[in-house]
Amino acid sequence: MKQLITILLLFITFICCAQSTIWNEYKLKERWKTIGADEIEGIYVRNRKVVNCNGFGNCKTDNFVSGEDYFVLKYNDGYIMASFDRRMYGTMKKTYGSNKFFLSLNERYWYSSGELEDKTVSIYLTNSNELVMQDFVSRDGYAVVTISDVFSPIYKPEKKQEIEQKQKSSGTGFGISTNGIIVTNYHVIDKATSIKVRGLNSNFNKTYRAKILVSDKIMT
Repeated sequence: MKQLITILLLFITFICCAQSTIWNEYKLKERWKTIGADEIEGIYVRNRKVVNCNGFGNCKTDNFVSGEDYFVLKYNDGYIMASFDRRMYGTMKKTYGSNKFFLSLNERYWYSSGELEDKTVSIYLTNSNELVMQDFVSRDGYAVVTISDVFSPIYKPEKKQEIEQKQKSSGTGFGISTNGIIVTNYHVIDKATSIKVRGLNSNFNKTYRAKILVSDKIMT
């Protein structure tokens, strides 16, 4: 019995810790700047379309843009999808081999007076990096309300591979003229955003800024 209680407490603690982490825009951007992100991580704005049909063939459509922003963050083997004001919090799993995900969140996401029951919906990533959520349909007699949500990216962090490519690298070269022209291998300057040179006249204490005059990948 003691073991069961201990396991239960550990499980509750894990859930509370996972959901109590307070992420703001600054913390997220600093995290992504350091370790990079994957295909869906980022900050989004929600565009919502609500279609109300009264059951007699009359339908009214309203479009809304959310006042709050949402973020998607990789967490363990899944993702957290939440709003910064914490009104919406869900966990998401990817269907491997596709651009489809499954998001679990409670029904209060759609209605402020909704149930606390968890509901799992599908959500997929489009070629334009938008997240499109499965329609939520509510029925009351003959009346039908359909809610369609699309999350558009307003901040997409650099991917991990892109950050790794920007890491510092070094290489050697040799001067071919007295006015500072240096020849080096192509891989040394490939994708470089800044270049610094040391060792001119055997002086390795002084650093010079350099720029690419011409490059030819075929010659490497």
